[in-house]
Amino acid sequence: MYLSLSEEVIGILLRIFNILFLLLSDRYFLCSFSLRINLHQAHEIRYRTNKWTITETTLRTAVAAAVVLVKDVEAWLRRNGSIR
Repeated sequence: MYLSLSEEVIGILLRIFNILFLLLSDRYFLCSFSLRINLHQAHEIRYRTNKWTITETTLRTAVAAAVVLVKDVEAWLRRNGSIR
């Protein structure tokens, strides 16, 4: 009984660690690895506008139209002719 309780506690702690890692990892990886576009960070806006050679206004319009996922924003920009 004592061993199963400690195994259960370890399992819970591992799950909590995994959740915290997933929540925090997006903030600390380079923005090129990010899944979302954060328009509140100047370096994110600079990176995306330079990568796709678009204006900040175009980026903000694309994020508003396609939510914030990078793949969706890129697909929206391609559909609208802003990038190739």
